[in-house]
Amino acid sequence: MNKPEQLSLFEYDVVHEYQMSQRLDLKSPVLKPCPLCGKKAYMDYWPGGQAAVLCSDSDGCGCYVFLADSPEEAVKRWNRRSEDSEED
Repeated sequence: MNKPEQLSLFEYDVVHEYQMSQRLDLKSPVLKPCPLCGKKAYMDYWPGGQAAVLCSDSDGCGCYVFLADSPEEAVKRWNRRSEDSEED
């Protein structure tokens, strides 16, 4: 199979997300529930190795972690809670 010279945006996203999951060994990162509403969170991968964690609340809770330099950092920031701050 020939390698295409240019991927569509969708194809790039699929390939990039797969590559990130393989690089991280975080295929399913353990994310704490949203600190505001308690719903599940999800990881959003960005080009260049950056990542963000967002609340899955469809009603618009709006809680998220700004882009972090790595998925590991995004998970660390999301999972940190005020009671954990003394340990950091």
